[in-house]
Amino acid sequence: ALEALVKLPNLTHLNLSCNCIASLPPCLSRLKALRHLDLSSNYIEELPECISEMEDLRGLNLSFNRLTCLPESISHLKQLKLLILVGNSIEKLP
Repeated sequence: ALEALVKLPNLTHLNLSCNCIASLPPCLSRLKALRHLDLSSNYIEELPECISEMEDLRGLNLSFNRLTCLPESISHLKQLKLLILVGNSIEKLP
């Protein structure tokens, strides 16, 4: 399960695309070294507020999920340079 990933604290790139993921466990935010996260082509409807704790995140691919909005906390990702949201039904941005 995804919870096992927290045992990899130095992980910098994580590709979880095409895995039928419906929600993200909050424990993923403990991956402090993560710089690129690909969650494309899943069934994610919302992101947890704790996504903001991934302070080194530079690239986040959320394409082709079921998102309609993003949490306010996403604006705390000061290092984020690439955010891909294509294929969602985003109604408004924070």
